Amino acid sequence: GATMSAIGGIPANTTLTDKTCIEVLEMMLFPYTKPVISSVTLNRTPTGTVYEKGAIVSINSISTSIQKKSEAITKVQFYVNNTMENEITTGVANGGTFTYTPTTAISITDTTTNTYVQVKVEDGKSSVTANSLALTFVYPYYHGSIADGTVVNDAVIQGLTKDVSIKGVKTYNYNTSNSCMVIAYPASYGNIQTIIDPNGFDITGSFTKSQVAVTANDSTSQTYNVYMSSASTNSNFAVKFNI
Repeated sequence: GATMSAIGGIPANTTLTDKTCIEVLEMMLFPYTKPVISSVTLNRTPTGTVYEKGAIVSINSISTSIQKKSEAITKVQFYVNNTMENEITTGVANGGTFTYTPTTAISITDTTTNTYVQVKVEDGKSSVTANSLALTFVYPYYHGSIADGTVVNDAVIQGLTKDVSIKGVKTYNYNTSNSCMVIAYPASYGNIQTIIDPNGFDITGSFTKSQVAVTANDSTSQTYNVYMSSASTNSNFAVKFNI
C-alpha cells in the first residue's frame, strides 16, 4: 500500500509494496537530494549588468560550481537565452567547477528584455537550473544644464551627460549660471511625479515638459520626455526626480 503521511525521507502516498526492508530504511534515513548549483559566473566584456541598447556584450567564458548530492551527476549544460551552447558529460559525476570557453566569444545584444546565461545539471533522477545575473539593455537618461532660450533637439540632448541605468528615482547634481536644468529619458517611462530640490522643496512647477525624438545607439528613433527648469544660478545643486 501507500504511506498515509511522510515518514522520514519517504513522502506521503509513496507505494512501498515493491521495496525491500533495506530499501525502505534507506529511503527513510537517506532521502534523495537534488544536486546544487552554487554559482554561475560570466567572464564578459565590457563588465557590468546594465548596458545601452545597441551595445554588444561578449561572453568569453561561463563558469559554474556544482555540488553532488544523492546521485552521481550525469551532465552539465550551458544555455544562453534558452539555446544550449555546450554540454559536458565527462568528469562531472562528483561535481566541482566547470568552465565553458567558446571558440569565439558569444555576442549578446538586446534580443530580449533581460539576457541571461543558464546552467542545467542532471543526475539521472532530476534536473536543476540556475541563472547568471541578468544583462539588461536600456535607453539612457540624459541630464545637465543648457543656456536659457536654447531650442532643445536631438543634438542638444545627446550633448548632455549620459546615464545608462534602469528606470527609477534619479538624483543629479546641477551647476547653473543663469541657465536651465534638464533631464531627458524614454517617454515610455511615463511622467515625472515630483521634482525635489536639496532642501526638500517640491520644485516640479518650475519645470516644463516637452518631447524630442532622439537617435539612439541602436540607430532607432526614440521619443524622449524632456523636463527643463526656468533659468537659475546654483552650484552642485542635487535634484531628485521621482519617475
